[in-house]
Amino acid sequence: MRITMAFVGVAAASALFAVHLAAQRAPTREFGVDVALTSTGEDGGGGRITSFGTPVDVRIGLLNASQVMFESRFSLDYIGDESTSLLSASPSLNVLFRLGPGRGLTRQMGGYLTAGVLMDFQRFSTQNDADTETQFGVTAGAGARFEWGTASAFRPEVFLTKRFEKGDVLDSNYRPGSTAFGLRFGLSFFQ
Repeated sequence: MRITMAFVGVAAASALFAVHLAAQRAPTREFGVDVALTSTGEDGGGGRITSFGTPVDVRIGLLNASQVMFESRFSLDYIGDESTSLLSASPSLNVLFRLGPGRGLTRQMGGYLTAGVLMDFQRFSTQNDADTETQFGVTAGAGARFEWGTASAFRPEVFLTKRFEKGDVLDSNYRPGSTAFGLRFGLSFFQ
């Protein structure tokens, strides 16, 4: 009888320990890196610029069991030659709306919609002068997480970004609005 009780006690403790370990393994954060194929145009004409690879986005997301999750992104872009350069840093805060119940790694895989706000810090430099500007914008997209390995995912996303016009056209600090659309490809790692 004592042996049976000891066996039941050990089995129960092992089961509780396994449940505890499984609960600890559920990821709470998503870390990711994206590259993008982007087409950007100034509002009111002026042509479009197509770029691949930059800006590179770094993402940190907070995972939970609900349909709504939050994610911060940070983009860094540099364009320059011998006489001029543009350095642009763009932090943003996005909300992800998971479509459907999800699947895979604790139900995080599947389609989603995203929307957010961004602030674009730009530094224009020439050989003789430097100027810093700030511009606000919004972003929206639709994408999916596809399980890749045990704790990672491939994440394609189509997106649209709108940066708002800043200042008066006659002002020296005027920045025209712009619209960008494109396709991001990223890898996510869950912790």
